[in-house]
Amino acid sequence: MMRSMRLVAYLVIIPFGTLLGVGQASAQPETPTSDEELSAVPSLEATPTQPIAPKRAKKRTVGSVGLDTQSTMVGGTGGEAESPTSEKDWGFKFKGFFRGPMRVGIDNSGNLTPGKLQFHSPPIVPDGNYTRWMYTNISPGPWAELLFQYGTQQVTMTASIASYNLTTGGWRELQDQLGIDRAFLTLKFPEALGNLGGMAWDVGVFQNAYGAMGRYNAGQYETYLIGRTRIAGATATADMEINDHLTLVLEAGAGAKTDQQYQTYSSSTDSNGNTVTRVDTNYPSWMPYPGDKAQVGTTMLAHGHAGLVIDRDWTATAHYIGAFVRDGRYNVGSQGGGNATTPGLTPDASIQVFGVDLKLNGGWMGEGYLGYSRVAAKNANSVSDAIEVLHSQGGWQLSHNYFTDGNGSIDSVAGQYTFSLASFLMRPRPFWGQSPDFTARVFGMYNRVSNTTAQGAGSAYILGGNANMSKLKYGTELTYSFSSMVAAALRADIVSPNRSDSSQTFKVITPKLIFRSEFVTHEMIVLQFSYYDYGSAYTDKLRSEAVLPWPYGTFGTVNSAKYGTSSSLIDKYVVTLYANMWW
Repeated sequence: MMRSMRLVAYLVIIPFGTLLGVGQASAQPETPTSDEELSAVPSLEATPTQPIAPKRAKKRTVGSVGLDTQSTMVGGTGGEAESPTSEKDWGFKFKGFFRGPMRVGIDNSGNLTPGKLQFHSPPIVPDGNYTRWMYTNISPGPWAELLFQYGTQQVTMTASIASYNLTTGGWRELQDQLGIDRAFLTLKFPEALGNLGGMAWDVGVFQNAYGAMGRYNAGQYETYLIGRTRIAGATATADMEINDHLTLVLEAGAGAKTDQQYQTYSSSTDSNGNTVTRVDTNYPSWMPYPGDKAQVGTTMLAHGHAGLVIDRDWTATAHYIGAFVRDGRYNVGSQGGGNATTPGLTPDASIQVFGVDLKLNGGWMGEGYLGYSRVAAKNANSVSDAIEVLHSQGGWQLSHNYFTDGNGSIDSVAGQYTFSLASFLMRPRPFWGQSPDFTARVFGMYNRVSNTTAQGAGSAYILGGNANMSKLKYGTELTYSFSSMVAAALRADIVSPNRSDSSQTFKVITPKLIFRSEFVTHEMIVLQFSYYDYGSAYTDKLRSEAVLPWPYGTFGTVNSAKYGTSSSLIDKYVVTLYANMWW
């Protein structure tokens, strides 16, 4: 009877004033901590001669050092991927994630009518573009992804449909509709190595993601310190239990892009009367923008990882990813043509990433990530998006973010840590919303760019005339859950794209309200307001053309010659309302 009373006490929603006492009581070793342990405890009426039911053994699975390939690319579905059906029977499973945001920028100093209140959707802010270094993920964009699976616990086919444009609420841009984005087969053999461990394979068109600061997703900045692969190929994983506390995980893969988009060229005459041939980026709106400066070549990719899992709580991993171009042809895409005299493609190009990281996998200690990576780029503009790293999908975006001609190195350190007060006080019992909770999250990323070969070229303000520079962004978010359905949060960010030029630094303060149906649930509605405090580089029109990200900056619509240099062109306030859900 006393055991039952103690168990019920833990399930009652309690105020913070008594939470500490409950946490202390939970340390009693004789109290079972799960339903399985409860089933193994004899009843009070049991006699010494009655047998005790043994604890059921957990079915063995194969671990990985990256994010789960069978989860959604954005949001993350949390926890280990479940098989569609039983071990022998074939069946279907359906997963997914969606986020539908309304984002409105507000400012009273516009280009055409200064002094009048104006509204912009999407907001004109420097951190709003996912593929630029300044991205903060404060006001995330639309996303929908559906995963269809068929198979058994051993063999599973996964196909996904994805889009980052929800057409009813916006302009129908076909390049945003990704269509069938992934299609691959997963084979799992948990007992392949006998008592030592198991193996798994992914084969087809899919993505592997490493260096994600979140436990189930890319983290607060929605980027990858080591890299995310985008290829057709295979990845093999083997995990081996060294002892009860240590598990070794080895993972390796290789593949290639199945095709490259063709590129067109245009000719013009320079001031000296010479004919200059350039890559033509005037593509129709329904075609994806392939980049500029160089023709993208056939990209091959290989990667390898070795991780050590300690007591299922800590994972330390060493990583390598290499994307290479060894292709001397021009216009090699499916609709290509052209001739070998057209400038553009560099036949020898590469992006290589070396890194190490440490991940804390949750529990009362919190969830954390700390990692270091070195990106070495050579003629990166010719490398396709077979690799995504540090907010950059492929070589041309890496060049726009860090150096002008695709040559250089980036040393980066990134970290994130989330602490739950309720989880800490209620240890060792898991926290499932039995009380109010206060969580604190800190996050940041530092990048040092070096070994560049083009100085003073390109955007003079984002690069400072010298591409060898350092970048830093960091922030914190504090959240208090009043009840299972309502929480309030405050987020603060500081972003410095160029540490040697303080005029490029901006700050963001974001209070928000969070609504859900219960504490541990799959859905969330967020209403938030963001205030931006800008350095002078963003309010001076001549300079802001350089520092504002595409499509507002140099490669987009802002034109100081047309609108003049007076008044601001950037939003100081942003209101965001969005709903998301995973299943």
